[in-house]
Amino acid sequence: MEHHGPSEVELSLESDHLDQGFPGRVEATVRFRVAPGELTIEASASTDAPTIVAMTSHPYWNLSGRPSNIDDHHLGVEASHVLEVGDGLIPTGRMEPLDRRFDGRALGGVPWDHCLVLDCSGGSGTPAAVLSEPRSGRRMELFTSSPGIQLYTADSLGPPFESRAGVCLEAQLLPDAIHHPEWPDTSPVLSPGERSTWRIRHRFDVMAR
Repeated sequence: MEHHGPSEVELSLESDHLDQGFPGRVEATVRFRVAPGELTIEASASTDAPTIVAMTSHPYWNLSGRPSNIDDHHLGVEASHVLEVGDGLIPTGRMEPLDRRFDGRALGGVPWDHCLVLDCSGGSGTPAAVLSEPRSGRRMELFTSSPGIQLYTADSLGPPFESRAGVCLEAQLLPDAIHHPEWPDTSPVLSPGERSTWRIRHRFDVMAR
């Protein structure tokens, strides 16, 4: 732990050369900051040799406030395409039009573990995703400059966890981008002298009823 205070904490990590097979010594930090109705996560990393860095965060969300699955949660995402995946859920490189637009309707029982390719830019001030639970009225808006959100509905979780008890919205670079240079502006390669940065902001409120 590098720093902590009443409303934030900063953690650091030093990953040695060839740790988990990756080249370069990487120094990374992540800061969690809370404010009324908001949670912000910021991370950064540097390296002494070219390597791969693709940061994200994957909390599980259930806004109901009670033990339940997330089928009744409503989700809107500013995305019109999804990465096609093959064996092992590895992207094939193709971006397919979404046949089910995330326009604020209920998730239902559809299983998801796919990366949605975002249409909005980080500087637009528009939330990339909005998750809500009508019964409680709770709503979460997610802001990010990342090009994709991995949507995971936790279908494969087993004991001591319960399947579909939460949903992940993982803002990130497009997965497996190292093998797809045809994708624009999504390279995960970090070189010496550069700094990789990643930021996500969650804003919470209660909808009028």
